[in-house]
Amino acid sequence: MEYSDGRSQRSQRSADSLHSSRPRDGEPLSRQGSGSRRAHHGRSGRPRQQRSLVSGPRGRGKQRGYELRNRSIGFASAGRGKRSGGPDARMVAALVLGIVAVVLLVFAISSCVSNNAAQEKQEEEKPRVATGISDGLSQELTARLDQDDQMAQIASNADQYPDERLVELALSEPDAVSLVAGYLESDKTAQAYGEEASVGSYPQLFDWDSRWGTVDYAGSALAVTGSGPTVMAMATIGLTGSTDNTPATIAELAEKDGLATGDTSLSGDFFTTEANALGVVYHTYDTSADNISAVVTSGTVVAMEVKADSLTPYDHWILVVEKGSDGTFTVHDPTSSDVTSRTWDAETLASASTGTFYALTKMAS
Repeated sequence: MEYSDGRSQRSQRSADSLHSSRPRDGEPLSRQGSGSRRAHHGRSGRPRQQRSLVSGPRGRGKQRGYELRNRSIGFASAGRGKRSGGPDARMVAALVLGIVAVVLLVFAISSCVSNNAAQEKQEEEKPRVATGISDGLSQELTARLDQDDQMAQIASNADQYPDERLVELALSEPDAVSLVAGYLESDKTAQAYGEEASVGSYPQLFDWDSRWGTVDYAGSALAVTGSGPTVMAMATIGLTGSTDNTPATIAELAEKDGLATGDTSLSGDFFTTEANALGVVYHTYDTSADNISAVVTSGTVVAMEVKADSLTPYDHWILVVEKGSDGTFTVHDPTSSDVTSRTWDAETLASASTGTFYALTKMAS
């Protein structure tokens, strides 16, 4: 049979299939096989057109084709040029850059450490003082470098000193730096004088001398409290020529007799009670420029207590040892190298005095 709409062949095969699939007379009806499909007819008697392969049949038969709605093609991912579920390219780039930055940082630190170590090694190998200069200049430079190191030590331990005058001493007297730097670890014992002496020669001694400066005296270190004992030691050495009595032994005697008192840490009574025992004769005078000029002669020296803020910031004792041709006087100040380095007129000394002075001479044998 032919149809005018051009579907003759397809309709004919459908009809033949329908007739051939009908059961014979007397045979029971049975289900079609999994591979067969029934033809459904509409009201016109024509078989219905089969469903598109895209959507697939609703029946139980074998499914043909693909259902687009059940698959995700992933147009968004494809458009970005990466596989679905893969790492983000920007994250990978950031990670790589981070790793590179860390490597560069480590390299920079290592280079810096290496350079510092090399520089320190060069500094250690380089001598503190250049060679090829005179021995005297080399010694002076070495001493100055040592003092700088010691001052740094004093500064870092400044709060450990029992008396701030010790720190002030290091700042004002370069020669005292070594003693102050070692004071905290010292055993606070004295040493012998250890030098030659002769009658008529009065040594310039200082409180902070390493031979006795760390000794405890009058509640502190003799380096800052021992002007009186040091003055008496200079006088006895110059008048008698004996070095048996040092600032440390005289300080011990003053404390034993209860005379380590007053603003200068030595009472004037010490001269009246102990001078004879030390081989010295004393005379007391009211202080005036005329008396000072008259008393200080060959063989007679003057022990004088001076006020604070006159020659130095603190009350202390000085020894006037000689009158010069120009009428000025040589002074041995155990607390100040600056005062000792200059000469002084009688009027200035008299105005600095506390009121009396002690003229000391050698005891007759």
